[in-house]
Amino acid sequence: MNIKLPHLLLSTLLAAALAACSEPSEVYYSTRYEVTSLEAVVTLSDTPTEPENPDSGSGTAAIRPSADDETGDGSGDGSEGGSDGGENESPVIEEIRNAVLAAAPVQAGGSYVLDYSEYNGGLLRVKPSAEGETLSGTFVKMPGSSEITFTYGEGVEYTATLSSYTTAEGARCARFTVDLTESYRTLYPDAGIESVVRYENTSHAAN
Repeated sequence: MNIKLPHLLLSTLLAAALAACSEPSEVYYSTRYEVTSLEAVVTLSDTPTEPENPDSGSGTAAIRPSADDETGDGSGDGSEGGSDGGENESPVIEEIRNAVLAAAPVQAGGSYVLDYSEYNGGLLRVKPSAEGETLSGTFVKMPGSSEITFTYGEGVEYTATLSSYTTAEGARCARFTVDLTESYRTLYPDAGIESVVRYENTSHAAN
């Protein structure tokens, strides 16, 4: 009896530990990002670098954003379709910009819900549009990093940089920036693409 008791106790402890590991991790923090608008910035090697009027509220579209935009301080809430880029805009810029906006996995009205259950991420719920079905997945965000990798639905995965922008009303809100340069260089090898970036502006107050 004295020999079997330790073995029985050890088995009980192991069973309890395995049961605890199989249970879902507790969510200790959740945050929601409602996407209010999209912008696409397409820069070709011979594209003028002067930004559009940042106070126009029409969203940068076919030219390099201002220095403030590149550091997450751009003004204007951005229109989903972008502007026409002016008379000198290259047709390929408009084509790429429209493709970027159409292919965005989360459109204006959609949302991300991040449930932190681990120190570096957790569970993810995504609505591709206001009426879309909620898709489940995971996200990874290392402490101190501004990059978030989203994985959800049927093989959807991309990394976004979390920054901020200023709305037309003067509010500082969070934005996701997704660099699509390499993908579109493959699709348009002769276009002389310098960069292709998608901005997902949200109503989430910036930290």
